[in-house]
Amino acid sequence: MSKSVKAKAKPTTSVVTRAAARKQPAVKKGKRRASKDSSSDGSDDEEEQPRRKKKKTRVVTVEESEDEESVEEIEHEGSEEVEEVADDAAEDQEDTVDLELHQQSEIPEIRAVKKDSTRDILLIFTDIVTVKFLPKTGEPAEVKKGRWCKVCKESEKFVARYGKRKCFHVGGNSSCRAHIRQHYEVYKTRCAAEKIPVHHWSIPRDVWRAMEKEKEEKGGKAKKNASLDGVFEVMKGPQAFSRQEVLKNVAKLIACDDQALALADKALFRNCLVSMRPKSTSKDLPSTYDVGVFLHNEFIEHLKIVRESITTAPGLIATTDDAWTCEVTKEPFMGMTGHWIDVDQRTGAWTLRSEVLGFKTLSGAHSGENLGRYFIGLCERVGIIQPNLSKLFTITLDNTSNNTGLCETVERFHQKRNLGPWKASENQLPCLEHVVQLAIVDVMGHITKLAAIETTTAIWEYDPDLSDNRILNGSLDAVAAIRTLAIKMQASGQRIEYFDKLQIQCGISTPLKIPLHNNTRWGTAYMMMERAVKLRAAINLFVASADELFGHITTIRREGKIVKNIPWSAFKLGEADWNRVTDAKDILADSNRCLHYFSSDKRPTLWRALPAIEELQTAWEEKQKDPRFDIYQDAIQDGLDKLQKYYSKFDEKPNYVLALVLHPYYKLEYIRMAWGGAKEQQEEIKAGNKNARNWHAEAQDLVEATMARYWRTRPGATTSTDTPVPTDTPSPTDTPLASDRRQAQHGHLSDFDRWRETLIAEDETGWEEELRSYLKTVPKEVTKDTDIIEWWSKNQHKYPTLARIALDILPCQASSVPCERLFSGSKQTATDRRARLGASRFEELQIMKSAWRGTIVDFADINSWEVEIVKADLDVYAALLDEDVALEAWDIGYDEVSSY
Repeated sequence: MSKSVKAKAKPTTSVVTRAAARKQPAVKKGKRRASKDSSSDGSDDEEEQPRRKKKKTRVVTVEESEDEESVEEIEHEGSEEVEEVADDAAEDQEDTVDLELHQQSEIPEIRAVKKDSTRDILLIFTDIVTVKFLPKTGEPAEVKKGRWCKVCKESEKFVARYGKRKCFHVGGNSSCRAHIRQHYEVYKTRCAAEKIPVHHWSIPRDVWRAMEKEKEEKGGKAKKNASLDGVFEVMKGPQAFSRQEVLKNVAKLIACDDQALALADKALFRNCLVSMRPKSTSKDLPSTYDVGVFLHNEFIEHLKIVRESITTAPGLIATTDDAWTCEVTKEPFMGMTGHWIDVDQRTGAWTLRSEVLGFKTLSGAHSGENLGRYFIGLCERVGIIQPNLSKLFTITLDNTSNNTGLCETVERFHQKRNLGPWKASENQLPCLEHVVQLAIVDVMGHITKLAAIETTTAIWEYDPDLSDNRILNGSLDAVAAIRTLAIKMQASGQRIEYFDKLQIQCGISTPLKIPLHNNTRWGTAYMMMERAVKLRAAINLFVASADELFGHITTIRREGKIVKNIPWSAFKLGEADWNRVTDAKDILADSNRCLHYFSSDKRPTLWRALPAIEELQTAWEEKQKDPRFDIYQDAIQDGLDKLQKYYSKFDEKPNYVLALVLHPYYKLEYIRMAWGGAKEQQEEIKAGNKNARNWHAEAQDLVEATMARYWRTRPGATTSTDTPVPTDTPSPTDTPLASDRRQAQHGHLSDFDRWRETLIAEDETGWEEELRSYLKTVPKEVTKDTDIIEWWSKNQHKYPTLARIALDILPCQASSVPCERLFSGSKQTATDRRARLGASRFEELQIMKSAWRGTIVDFADINSWEVEIVKADLDVYAALLDEDVALEAWDIGYDEVSSY
């Protein structure tokens, strides 16, 4: 398709796309996306327990003989419970400008857990227990509280010599650690296995003095490790029982698998854990309260790590944002994700980070002003917006008026706090999946509207006395009929069972369902048509036999009286009808392919925006010209009008062109060939279009202006009249000035040298050679699917200014899919049985679910893999041993023969 201008376009100084060059039809008012897919959200049906009740002390009797020997087995249960420090610390923070208290978001305090300070002690000692010692000499019994030293108690030699009473310690933590010095090697080994720091008080004093002396000799500086440690990671499963590991993995199970917090207290679940380690007691297993505290503290630590990563990231932060309502509690939430590039300080490698930054309950009207304040509160919590600095770059949202108001609120906030320029018109990015879905809704809306009229008319005119009478005759209502059949065929268990049998008869081993088209579920229109075409034979068989098995499909009534019964056979689809369904599937296949272009949050997608939308426009325009799709021409035009409405707005957003240019496969040449340059402009002017534009030149002007801005704020620049990015932000391309290097080499610079270096530092066009080199180079290894994060990571030193732009542009999201995924996961957590979780706990679960899911490993599989490797090595060793024995026998035989 020609990319030349089709109609007059209003001249404008903005540069981004050929949008204004496309035909500007009257915008047809389309359906706005229905209310956000409200699904279950909510809470556990078990209320959070503020503190655990103290259990009754269980006394265990120990009979002690005169020689201090005691019984062989001692049963005990701890009675000391740890009380949680209240989490109601007063918030002493300065009020945020324009934000009310409920709109602010802060990182809460960690809940103190007293047992954390005794983790190393529990490697050697048991929990505190109460024991009654009964000497056999007739003396009064002694009841003591203390800990058993497991090392001493398990030593038969020690018990035989000193008795079991000597293994019991009644002192505090300090005295226990003093005793641990006797078992230091065992203690140190167990600490290393459990990754618990060695407590200095548990180290023997002579060992401690030797360690201090060694530090002094090294000057307190650790030598750099020149080995490959850290380069290769050895994956191992747990090597020994650890209470902390059990707690961590139970918490992960509850958060990631959407289990109830009360699972930790369920006897059946605890029995599963005990069956794996029969010696386990209640102290060894986490409770619901323990899981809640662990989840809360991990949530806080995760937010701190994310905040640190954001504040030290060399580029700006892109975000997505959306609102969602819980179906169970009707409570609204704001979901927010952040995207940025981390740069490894050692290797310089780039990594695209995507994190859930907030899932906060909303209060008040969902106006743009209110939503904007909540968004700002979440940004402040994770460090995107700071008192004197903002690292916010773009916000990708659905195309609604209140989201526009949200971005305008953010813009006013930046102006009021003097945080630098942030323009809503440029930095608000529409969700392109939503744009494509709106176009699909218009196409399907046109089809189903006409089809409903045709189907209703056909039903009323239906005459059951006529032979081979059908309400379908190759018209648009065939598409509506598919949806009707899908609903009716899957309306009861008996019909579903019969339909499944027919599918098996037709060669489909695993029966399938026909999904129903839903305007709020993206891609379902294509899925319904595609599945119907695939199950065509089974649908035809069902319709042909359903009247006899299930009666008529519907009944027409007038004033309560039955007028006529409509049989299933009336919905029989002929060849022409199936052709209409196939045509609709092909139309929707174009849009479905476009939807998938924007569905990833692990790789950059913004560069796909312009080529993908143009690909869809071109595909639908070609179908409009195809006689095969004549019946769908008006429907396709509705979809094109919707695409054009949003495509024309791309002129205001330069990030789309910058993202395309930063892809080493496209660069500026795509714009010249797809939209036209000077030659095409002159041809259009001759053809009568006085407003024709040189799209290639305007795009190049945009890139050059951006390069100039970033060049002025490069590391080492002496002046900066404009600040598109924070000047104090570290850059992976930071290098000392040449003058600094030469001064270090020669010791001083002459006046002429300093004058010349000043000219170089103040050169405003030093970026031009870099841009020319980038644009003229055509890397042979680059394709459309090249990982451009990895490519720029390798070429950041070759194109330093462009690399700084890439750090900001590449994380930008073309769609709000990350938020939609967050909401889909929230539905699984929010069920009727979890309606009392509370907003804070619900946010903790969603954020930690997102953080933990990518870290889950199957330890059983890892252990099995290790066993298999060892077994394979042993087999190889055995084979080699057999071979050596055979060779040895041969050698002996050879020697015997040679001796004659």
